[in-house]
Amino acid sequence: MEQCLIDIVPQNYIKFSIKFLIRLELTPIPCRFGIHLKFILMNAKIFALVAMFGLSLPAVILPVMPAAVAQAPEKLQGLFMDKDWGVLVSLDDGVYKYRGTNNHTSKSIELQKVKISGNNQRQVYTWQKGSTKYLVIWQPKDPDFVRLQVSENGRMLINRLLQREHGC
Repeated sequence: MEQCLIDIVPQNYIKFSIKFLIRLELTPIPCRFGIHLKFILMNAKIFALVAMFGLSLPAVILPVMPAAVAQAPEKLQGLFMDKDWGVLVSLDDGVYKYRGTNNHTSKSIELQKVKISGNNQRQVYTWQKGSTKYLVIWQPKDPDFVRLQVSENGRMLINRLLQREHGC
């Protein structure tokens, strides 16, 4: 009777062998564990080629990735809400749009002409209609929150922290 390979090969050798690209096949020969494990070593040339490619892969991929992609600044977009207010900020064809909604009355306002100020750590998006200013203040390091400030003639009407609604 053929002896089960698991019986004669130490467990740590199996793990070591599998890690280094040694193919594992299952055959229906009965043994203590119900199956017979047969190890087939790969061709030495293929093994060497795969090992060299595996070691050189990071060197091949890194120069191809542009630095701008890794550090691209995020854009403010999404639906942000609390129990009283909802603000939808969208970016369509390079134009930021604002839609603010009172969650109790369902009244809303839509604005398009935005003035963007601030810096990479704190961005301020300001829309204006008449003497009323609508500010959405966003910190990219904390992308799920914005501060909504609405003021009229310099008097603060709304100053709320809104949370992103995911899935919108």
